[in-house]
Amino acid sequence: MVFLAYLFTFLKNAIYGTTAFFTDQLDGNGVDAIEILALRFLLSFLVLWLLKTTKLVKIEVGIKDVFKKTEKHKFIKPLLLTALFSPVIEMFLKQRA
Repeated sequence: MVFLAYLFTFLKNAIYGTTAFFTDQLDGNGVDAIEILALRFLLSFLVLWLLKTTKLVKIEVGIKDVFKKTEKHKFIKPLLLTALFSPVIEMFLKQRA
C-alpha cells in the first residue's frame, strides 16, 4: 500500500511539473490564463470522475465534509482550498511575470 502512495506521488509531481512546460507553450500562442485554468480543471474533473466510476479510486469526500468539523476530516477543507487556489495563483503570477 505504501508503494502505491509513492507511485501516485511521483505521478502527481511528474504531471504537475510538466504543466510549466505546456503552459509556457500555450502562453506563447496567446491563450489566456483563464482558458488554461478551465482546461486544467476540466481535465482533472474528467480523470477523477473516470477513476471513481471505474472504482479504481475510492473517493469519499462530500460537500458536508467541508463544513463539518470532526477529527477525521479536519484536513479536508485546507486540502480542497489548496487544490483549488494553487493552480489559480500559479497562473496569475505567471501572467504577471
